[in-house]
Amino acid sequence: MPRLAKGGKWVFGWVLVSGDGWLRIPPDAGSEYGLCPGETVYLLRGSETSGGVAISSERLWPAAFGGHAESPRFLWQTELVGQLGLKLPRSTELWGRALLAVRGSGRALGLIARGPIHAYAQSCDQELPVYKARDLRASDSEARTGTSEIADESV
Repeated sequence: MPRLAKGGKWVFGWVLVSGDGWLRIPPDAGSEYGLCPGETVYLLRGSETSGGVAISSERLWPAAFGGHAESPRFLWQTELVGQLGLKLPRSTELWGRALLAVRGSGRALGLIARGPIHAYAQSCDQELPVYKARDLRASDSEARTGTSEIADESV
């Protein structure tokens, strides 16, 4: 997993959200957070600075923390499909955007849409993996390089 700068955030790569709201969680992130196809996940509103969303589950954010639905950051509940795909609700206003997948608190995977970390990742020389929404049926190596024939080139 790349690190943007010494002492900086660890990142999994760019997640391209399709024009109809689908995204693919990077496989390394899915493994680290223990996310599996068929699992119910919770989308939480990102920070004011970074925007985007955080993706969590019952294992990562147990009801003892107050539960997801009670959190003021709670946005949506959905199920992971295929190769860790999910559809964002239109209300997130993230359809068609490039989100930076970052290691979060250990309680949720962060997908950030703006802010200094996002800007730095766009301008740095380090090449980051790109995960396209339409690569949900492609192999991991195809998804990283964007070579899948079913890749959504519109985002």
